[in-house]
Amino acid sequence: MITLVFLILCLILAGATYWMYRVQAATKGALLAATRKIAFDEARLTHVKQRGQAAERRCMQALANVQAAIAHADQAMEIAGQIESVGEQVRAIFDHVGAELPALDYVTAPPALTVHPGYQTTPFHKEALAS
Repeated sequence: MITLVFLILCLILAGATYWMYRVQAATKGALLAATRKIAFDEARLTHVKQRGQAAERRCMQALANVQAAIAHADQAMEIAGQIESVGEQVRAIFDHVGAELPALDYVTAPPALTVHPGYQTTPFHKEALAS
């Protein structure tokens, strides 16, 4: 009878040991999976941070480019204002000088060609002189 009780206790102990082994193996697998997921998530987080920093640098560069473009646009507007002012001054000078000059009659024909003695003319010149 003692051997039967001993055998039953050994079977119970073996079953408990086997159950503990299965629970420990499942827990170890879950722990390894969680560790692998944590490592993957940390690598992904590092990558996302790097991409975020790169995007922030690009945004800062774009902001600097926009500020430079605005500064250049302001300079261009100042120059355009100066050009407009100079254009008005030149227009006033032309109006003033044009008012003092006598009106030229561009409708009249140019003076007729004259032939100088001893000047040999080509056939082209003779045609021009004949007309």
